[in-house]
Amino acid sequence: MLFGRSPKNESIPLPELEAYLGRCFDGKLKRLATRLPGVEGDLSESFADFERAVKKFSESSESPDMDYLYGVKETSMGSQKANYSSSLLHLLASPPKYSSNGVYFKAKELLESYSLFTTDVMKTNNTFKLVMIGYAKGLAEVKRHFTLMEKFCNELRSEISLCIPDEAEYSKIKSRIMAMMDNVSEIKSLQNPTQRASNHTHFDESSETAIRKQIEEKESHLGTVRHQYHEAESVLVNLLLPVERVARKHDHLSASKKHLSDYMKNPSEQIRTLEDGKIIHDHLTKIVEEIKENKIDTKHPETLISQIDSIRSSDLISLASSVRDSEAEAKTAEAELSEQRMRLQAFEMVKSEKQKLEAGKARTEQEIRSKQTYLASEKKELERLFLNCYKKNIEIVLSSNQT
Repeated sequence: MLFGRSPKNESIPLPELEAYLGRCFDGKLKRLATRLPGVEGDLSESFADFERAVKKFSESSESPDMDYLYGVKETSMGSQKANYSSSLLHLLASPPKYSSNGVYFKAKELLESYSLFTTDVMKTNNTFKLVMIGYAKGLAEVKRHFTLMEKFCNELRSEISLCIPDEAEYSKIKSRIMAMMDNVSEIKSLQNPTQRASNHTHFDESSETAIRKQIEEKESHLGTVRHQYHEAESVLVNLLLPVERVARKHDHLSASKKHLSDYMKNPSEQIRTLEDGKIIHDHLTKIVEEIKENKIDTKHPETLISQIDSIRSSDLISLASSVRDSEAEAKTAEAELSEQRMRLQAFEMVKSEKQKLEAGKARTEQEIRSKQTYLASEKKELERLFLNCYKKNIEIVLSSNQT
């Protein structure tokens, strides 16, 4: 064109822009792209040669050179050689792995994986210094291939260092793309505010009134049930209370496996069966005998015997069962009340959210416009960066609700 801007030769939707950037970035790294296959092959070959040399060394029957190994037994050197070989073979069993796409990031991962391997080998060498000295001749081939591997790593490191300015440029553009994507997500969220309210907690005013009425009724019912429970528990506890102290004295004299005081600790849970009732009755009968025989000393024996007779004539199993039933009913009432309160809370949250959305509608629309303005401005800046950095005259395509 003679006047005005040149036409865009590529249209790239924003969701595809990051992948497009990666291709542009790789296209700029022609030197690294050319060198990478060769270095990758050299590293793979040197690794294989190193592995063969290690296996050959591990299988050799070479004797160590003891001239520089003062105070070391030759037999111990054989064991150290075997352990050193085993350590290297263990490292070789997990060869370097890399899976990144793209020239630069594949090169970085390739270098990192082989550098990690060579570092582990160096640590192993440092652990077995005596083997390195005593078997220097036998390890010559191992060292040669390892040195080659380090050389190829250094070559790759040098190639990657030449790409650092391009990588910084790429990272800067990628950050701006990701920021744009975040803004798109935020706009979408702002344009669909009602989706933030739970889909299964929509109530009208009549529902709220009904829930509040149910809460009042269940609170009243819970109060009644709790009173019944405490009353039933009080009857059982007070009935057994007079014999609580004397029960411990009796248990010291009794040969029974089931002590009477065991039933005193939590009577509503302990007294359940006819067998339980019989055991308690037998204990109480025995206590009366012990009182009359002066085996158990008490200040008011006649009163205590009268109270024991009251216990023996009572239906302890029914009383304990009544306590348990009342407690279970109270727990059910508590759960039902809690469920209604949660329903009311959910309703109030949705109601509050709706009120906030209505009150902040104008503010939300202003925020959306602000973000759309940012997207338009950032779109132009990114198009300029692609042109300057990669000679790509593109148009970034935004959807209709993003502009």
